[in-house]
Amino acid sequence: MEHKDSSVRRRAVLHGVWSAPVVVAVSAAPLAAASGSGSISFDQPSYSTNAGGVYTSISGRVTITAGSLPSVVALVYPAGFSGPPTATVDPVTGAFTVGTVQAPSTVVASAVLTASAANLTSGVTTLSLTLVSTPLSGNALVWGYGTMNGTGTSQTPYNRPYAANPQKVIDQGWSTFRDVAQVGDEATYLISADGRSYVSFNFASVTKVNRSIALNSGETMVSLAGGPQVIAILTSEGRVFTSHYATTSLTSAQVRNPAGVTFVQVAHFWNDFAGALALSSDGKVYILKSVDAGPSPVTVKLQDGSELTGIVEIAGGYSPQITARKSDGTVWSLRSLTGTSTANAMYGQQVWAGSQGTPLLAKSLAVHSSPYTDSSFVTAAVGKDGQIWVWGERVTYYVAGSSVSDRFARPVNVISALGLSGVSVKNVSVSAAIFATLSDGRVVSFGNPGDEGERGQGPANQFLFTTNPGFVVDVNGSPITGIDRVCTTRGGGWAIKA
Repeated sequence: MEHKDSSVRRRAVLHGVWSAPVVVAVSAAPLAAASGSGSISFDQPSYSTNAGGVYTSISGRVTITAGSLPSVVALVYPAGFSGPPTATVDPVTGAFTVGTVQAPSTVVASAVLTASAANLTSGVTTLSLTLVSTPLSGNALVWGYGTMNGTGTSQTPYNRPYAANPQKVIDQGWSTFRDVAQVGDEATYLISADGRSYVSFNFASVTKVNRSIALNSGETMVSLAGGPQVIAILTSEGRVFTSHYATTSLTSAQVRNPAGVTFVQVAHFWNDFAGALALSSDGKVYILKSVDAGPSPVTVKLQDGSELTGIVEIAGGYSPQITARKSDGTVWSLRSLTGTSTANAMYGQQVWAGSQGTPLLAKSLAVHSSPYTDSSFVTAAVGKDGQIWVWGERVTYYVAGSSVSDRFARPVNVISALGLSGVSVKNVSVSAAIFATLSDGRVVSFGNPGDEGERGQGPANQFLFTTNPGFVVDVNGSPITGIDRVCTTRGGGWAIKA
C-alpha cells in the first residue's frame, strides 16, 4: 500500500485538473559509477500517496548490456519531496528498492523521480500526490484460519500454516484485489483491482455473494474496514459508506460524511455501535455511526476536551481501539491498556517508547488490522529507528522478555533477530500475529503462538511455542517474495503481491 502518511493503507488519484506547477529539483546527486552500458527502469510507471504521506514501495532494476552493475543508483526528487540520495543495487539481479520517500503536505500535480548512474540511460517514474491515495492491487497468497484463507474446508490442513493461492476464490473469478477485510463472523470481503466492484466469500464453504455500492461517475472504492458487525468503504472522492455486513446494496443513505468533511483513510475497531474510524483531510479523527438511525459522527478528544488534531494516519483494533499518528511521528492511542500514561483511558493519550516521557516516534502505523477480541490485543508501528514497536493489552504474547507490568511500547528488531542485512521494514500489519513486510518483499511474522496456522511459518511450525520472528513461507518452506503488504483477517493474512 503506498502508505500514506496514513496507513492505508489507501491511495488513488482524484479526478480533477491540477493547476499548481511542479518544479523539478535541479541539484543532482553524484552519479554512481558504472563500467559499461545499459539502462535503469522503475518497476511501475507511477506511484501514488496522499498529501503528507509516504511512498514505501518504489523499486526498479538496472539492466546491463556491457560491463558491470553499479553499486548504487543516484536519486533526484521533485521539489518538495525528500528521500534517500541513493538506492543500493543488488550485485546479482540489478534490482533496487528506494527507501521511504516523504511527500509534501499539500496536493500538487504529479512529478518525476529520476534514477541515474554513470554511462547508463536514466530511469524515471511519476510520483502522484492526491487527496485519497490508492493501494497497489495484485493477486494474493493466503494462510491461516480455514474460513478466511480462500479455500475453506476443501483443503488439508483446514487451518493452513503456509502461504498459497486462495484457490476457491480464484475459481469463482476473483484473482486480483485492491483491498481485503474480514467482516462479520467468518466472511472475507474483497475490492476488485479497478475499485469498481466488491464481493464477499462466506464461511467454510467460501460462498460468493455479489454486492453493490452507489458510486458516482468516475468514483472508485479505495479501501475496506471490517468489524464484527459492520462494513466500511472509503472511496476515491473521500466518501465513507458504512452499514451492517448483511446489507448487500450500499446507497447514498449509508454515506457518513458530515457536511463539508472529506475523508482520506478508514479503519475499524471493536465496537458494534460504531461504523468505522475515519481520518479527515484536515487531520481530525472521526467515529462514524454504523446504521442509518445511529448517533451523529463525533471527533476523538483529548483529556482537556479539545479535539485530537494534526493527524496524518490512523489504525484501529481492540486494545488499543484507536491509534493516530501526527506528522512529527508522535503517536496517540485511545482505550489502550498499555502504551500510554493512564490505562484504559477514554480519551487520546500520547504513546511512550519504553518509559514515561520518551515519545514513540513512528514513520507508519499498522497498514491493516483485524479488530476482533481474539486477534487484536495489541497494535504496532514502524519506528523511525527501523524497529517495530508493539503496545496493547497482551504485549507479553508478542514481545520476548516483556511482562504483564509493561506500561509502554516495546521494540522488536526483526532485522537483527533474523540476522539480515541490506533490508528494512516497509510496513507492518496486525492480526492474531504481527506481520512485517520487508523492503525486499519477504514477510516476517512474530507473536501469538497458536495452532490455526496464523503465523504462516510452515507445517512443521503450526504449533508454535515462541514469539520469535520467522519468515512466512510457501508449502516447500521457502519465504514468500514480491509482497507489497499483508491485509489481515481474524486468524491469518492475505499478502498482496506488488
